[in-house]
Amino acid sequence: MKQKFTPVFAICAWVAVSLLFAATVAGETMATIELSSEETAWLKDHPVIRHGPDADYAPFEYKDDNNRYIGVAPDTLKLIGKKLGVQFQVVPAPNWAANLENIKQHKADLAAAAITPDRSEYMLFTSPFIEYNNIILVPDHVTGYFILKDFEGKTLAVVQGWAIAEYIQKKHPDIRILWVKDIKSALEAVSDGAADAYLVNRFAAGYWMAKTGITNLRIAGETDYTYKLSFGSRKDWPMLNRLLQKALDAISSSEWEEIFNKWTFSKEPRWRPGSQFWIWITLGVIVVLLLVIGIFVWDLTVRRRAGAKAKV
Repeated sequence: MKQKFTPVFAICAWVAVSLLFAATVAGETMATIELSSEETAWLKDHPVIRHGPDADYAPFEYKDDNNRYIGVAPDTLKLIGKKLGVQFQVVPAPNWAANLENIKQHKADLAAAAITPDRSEYMLFTSPFIEYNNIILVPDHVTGYFILKDFEGKTLAVVQGWAIAEYIQKKHPDIRILWVKDIKSALEAVSDGAADAYLVNRFAAGYWMAKTGITNLRIAGETDYTYKLSFGSRKDWPMLNRLLQKALDAISSSEWEEIFNKWTFSKEPRWRPGSQFWIWITLGVIVVLLLVIGIFVWDLTVRRRAGAKAKV
């Protein structure tokens, strides 16, 4: 007798496909890193790593109104922490220069920073996890398009300790520098006329101009200086640098996309399922599959009993 295709078979097929899809996606998110015995032992001896964050480098790293450090770098460190099984403890500093000094003195273990010759004397760096060119901000009454060379003999606002300072001093020694403590102070210096321009990434500029209410500045060009943000760690711990790089290499493209869309490149927030979502989906599908199998077995048993009675 030809067997009929019942709805039970269709449900089973759908559940099987859904289970396979959920397990595949969840598997990518929950992938682990293979560690050597030496690396595992080091992590066991160092379960807490001290992070020296920048308090005002939004959206890459900054302190929110609840005194929490958020942004691209903290979110990346959260992923690294999960993959390595360590915790990152914040070591606050009054400014960026003091933060670098903490790492130099081993009061902090790592920071998100650009590679410079000076910092390389006391830090080891991972490969960059984000890159961008700095823009030139000038007062909006100043007309024209500029390159960095145009500011020789003029004054640029520069945050104390920032990597671009070394670049300016080396490539354009005739540019005068007005040292400031943070991005807000730099924007105010240009807005008030104390400095002729400020070099910064457009994301940080947009955030701080909106936050401070400064509206009399405009973008007047883009520099040839490409800022590359890496994780720099204390030089006497080469194993930390090795593990950080290993964890960065293990971050999937979808995980990077989620971070960058959240903080940097998306104009509107978009919901994206996280690992917990797929775990619950997988468990739910398994429960449904077991129920469907139970129904199928019950239905088959009833049919066989009915057939047996009919023969009698």
